[in-house]
Amino acid sequence: MNLEDSTFIKKLISCLGSSPFSAERFTIEDDIECDFLLFKDKPYIGVNSVFTNGARFIFDFKPVEFVFTYNYEDIEKSFDAKAFLATFIQLKFMLEPEIAGVGKYFKVPGKVMKEFGFQGVYITRPCYFSDSFFTSKKEVEIYWVIPVYLDEILFLEKSGSASFESMLESLDPDLCDLNRLNLVSS
Repeated sequence: MNLEDSTFIKKLISCLGSSPFSAERFTIEDDIECDFLLFKDKPYIGVNSVFTNGARFIFDFKPVEFVFTYNYEDIEKSFDAKAFLATFIQLKFMLEPEIAGVGKYFKVPGKVMKEFGFQGVYITRPCYFSDSFFTSKKEVEIYWVIPVYLDEILFLEKSGSASFESMLESLDPDLCDLNRLNLVSS
């Protein structure tokens, strides 16, 4: 599949104002492939974003794509954000598609990114991007994959995602900063 032939990609490029810096196709399962598109300095300078293109064909119940954002100065050059996102789609979202939704979260055995201490993932709507792409026609839902600490998962379990979203709004942390403080214990 030519990336430029995808209506989704055309909308994404139009919204972000640039083409992907790089793209890589991963085979998620025997006959399921998904493209992972890296956009440099998007949504703002110092932050890279990896969008999926093709995850919407994995889930029968709704068309969904994912984005993972990170401050590239926080991580070692060897970190592969595309592989990170592909691994979670393959090992979590495909096995439990019901967790693909706003306000959903899950713990992982060990740590998500051991150098940062995250022990889970939270799913929400991307808020650092222009609303034009994400609110236009809703043909495809885009979910933001955010690494979270164990205390944040425990807060979600106790208080729910609405309270967690309220905390995010009031504290306004930079969720692209992988060195951010734990929101619950800060």
